[in-house]
Amino acid sequence: MKNSIIFVLSEKSSGSSYLARVLKELFKCNNYPVTQHYQNETLYWTKAASVLGLSQLKMLESSVPYSKSVAKADLEDFLSINLDDKSYDVNNKTDLFDAWLALSKRFGPIFIEKSPHHLLQPSVLTLLSEFKVYCEGIVDVQFVCIVRNPITTGYSQYRRWQIPPNRFYEQWKLTYLNWLSFSRLEGEHCSLIRYEELVMNPACALRPLVDKCGIDLSEMKLKEKGIAPKEQYLNDRFFHGVPDESVISLAKKYGYKENELIVNQSFPLWVCTVKLYLYRVMRSVYRRFKPYKG
Repeated sequence: MKNSIIFVLSEKSSGSSYLARVLKELFKCNNYPVTQHYQNETLYWTKAASVLGLSQLKMLESSVPYSKSVAKADLEDFLSINLDDKSYDVNNKTDLFDAWLALSKRFGPIFIEKSPHHLLQPSVLTLLSEFKVYCEGIVDVQFVCIVRNPITTGYSQYRRWQIPPNRFYEQWKLTYLNWLSFSRLEGEHCSLIRYEELVMNPACALRPLVDKCGIDLSEMKLKEKGIAPKEQYLNDRFFHGVPDESVISLAKKYGYKENELIVNQSFPLWVCTVKLYLYRVMRSVYRRFKPYKG
C-alpha cells in the first residue's frame, strides 16, 4: 500500500460523505484530525486560500469564503490540536504544505480529505496542484470527484437549505466545469465516480482509484449496498427545478441520459416561490440561534 493522500471533491449533497466513509472502511482509516466542521471536513484548503489572499467565489449557504482573520485563526487552532509541532506559519504557503504533509504522516498511510467546498474554487484547485508537485516523491496524491444527477443534488439542497434551483444549477455547472479543466490538467491523478454507480456497485466504481493506490480490491471486504437511490423530487410538485440546456448538456458529459434529467410538472411557479420564500424566512430565524459552520 502506497502512502497516499486522497482528496474527495464535489458539489454539496453529492454523496461525498458516503464515499469518504466507504474509503475509510476500505483503507482501514481509523484516525482522523479533530475538526470544528461537520462530517470530518477540515476546509483546510479554502481557508489556506483565504489566508494567502486568493480570490474565491461566494458559495451558496456556506461560510466560504472565510475572511483572512477567521481563516488564519481556524487554521492555527486546527494545526495546534492535531500536530505536536507548533512552528508552522499559516501565512506561508510552504508551511501550509508542510503542515498538510505532517498531517498525512500522522493520520496515514492513506489520508482522506473530503470537502464539497473546494471544487467550486479555481484558486483552491491551483493550490492543490501546487501541493501535488511539492510532495512528489514523498507521498502519492490522488483527486477523486464524485458527481450526482444535478436534479437530485439540487432537490437535496432545496429541501435542506431552501436554495432556489436556478441558483443551485449555476453553482453546479461552475463546479463541474472546473473538474473537467482540472482533470485534463492532472490526468492520471484524477478519478471520477458517479454517486449512482457507487451506491449500486461500490467495488466496480472504486476499482480505478484503488488500483492507483496499489491495493488488491479482491482482498478487501467491501459492503455491497446494491439499492438504487430514490429520486424523491419526482413526487414533489413544489419543486420547480427544471435545469436549462447548459446544465443538461454538461450532465450528459458526465454520463447522464436525457430521461434521467426530467422534472415532472409542478405547481405554478409563483406557488413554489411563495413556499420557498416562507421556508427561507423560517430558516433565517432558526439560524439566529444556531449558526451553520460549513
